[in-house]
Amino acid sequence: MIEDVTQPFRERQENLKEFEEVYQETIEFEYPFSVTTAKELKDLQHILKLRDEDTAPIRAKLKPKKKEPQPPSPQTATAPIPAQTQEILLESEKGVDYTHLRDLLAEGKWKEADYETYVRMLEVVGRSKGDWIRAEELKSFPCKDLKTIDRLWVHYSKGKFGFSVQKRIWQECGSPKDYNDDWRRFGDRVGWRKKDESWLAYDDLHFDPNFSPEGELPRRTYVRRTFFTFGIVLFSRAATCKL
Repeated sequence: MIEDVTQPFRERQENLKEFEEVYQETIEFEYPFSVTTAKELKDLQHILKLRDEDTAPIRAKLKPKKKEPQPPSPQTATAPIPAQTQEILLESEKGVDYTHLRDLLAEGKWKEADYETYVRMLEVVGRSKGDWIRAEELKSFPCKDLKTIDRLWVHYSKGKFGFSVQKRIWQECGSPKDYNDDWRRFGDRVGWRKKDESWLAYDDLHFDPNFSPEGELPRRTYVRRTFFTFGIVLFSRAATCKL
């Protein structure tokens, strides 16, 4: 069998294309980047085995005009919501432990719970921190786990947060499957967009059910390329799982 000497070159070109697509989608939603997003792009570069000099031309080509920084939304301390842990069964088809997520939500630690949701969802599909869920994996994401995560968010936020809440709002916005005005309207409804119609940086969200729009969280899993595509697949999966 003749060895394909062009394979490494083709793989590198595919990885460069992958990074460019991710970078393009990211700057459409968030620029300047938050510390969290910048780190995620760096992690992706590492996963794709690309050097800084490989990605520099992409960053230079796609870099938009820098916007004036927006002051972060005021953060107001929220009293912990009384825990009623016996009401929520922490079921998992993959043996994932949702105890810590439950405890964070019960204590009103919304941002930490958002990150924990991201980590546990990665665990469900067999991936680790710094990675992301692929669309094909999400299409078959276990309904039992998705329901457990959603029930915890809905319960402790008193109906303000949760994938089922986001799915309902998405449906009310016309169930958009393209990046169009309906999707932007969804972004407005859940508080992911500014009044000037740009997309809020992750760190500028409220993370507080007393001030957050309905459906603001969970959001951590959407960061990076999956921000739009993840949402579309997730809401379709949520409908299938009858969230």
